[in-house]
Amino acid sequence: MPGGATSDLAAAAPTLPLPALTLWQPWASLLVTRVKVHETRSWPAPRRLVGGRIAIHAAASHPARRHVGPKLDAICRTTFGDDWRAVLPLGAVLATAILEGSVPTDALRSTTSASDLACGIWDDGRWAWTLSSIQVLVEPSPAKGGQGIWTWRR
Repeated sequence: MPGGATSDLAAAAPTLPLPALTLWQPWASLLVTRVKVHETRSWPAPRRLVGGRIAIHAAASHPARRHVGPKLDAICRTTFGDDWRAVLPLGAVLATAILEGSVPTDALRSTTSASDLACGIWDDGRWAWTLSSIQVLVEPSPAKGGQGIWTWRR
């Protein structure tokens, strides 16, 4: 996988339950493939989770088309193909990762890549979450998901 994501989870299944974070597609898959380096949120990463492994979950449906602008659509077409809306998994955990922490978006905005900027909301007052050691599941694991941090039990 690009950007250091691995697919070695078949040999080392994650210990469950795990805290999980749901993202709409295509953002979940962009994060897992490391095209999207930071997950931007209106709240900082919970301190109790920093340094631990979390699950990355793709929401069960796509967002309204108006939320995917031309730049993001172009990134998705390049990364996943013209039919990206049809091929990206929905309603499933895609990977796990170590949550390294979060910093205010204004502290990173001038140094982050153009593709990362196109894949997030970098307004003042928001937080950029950093993930590392992404381990992609061999097969997405169906899960309902939830808002905020929820518990993945499989």
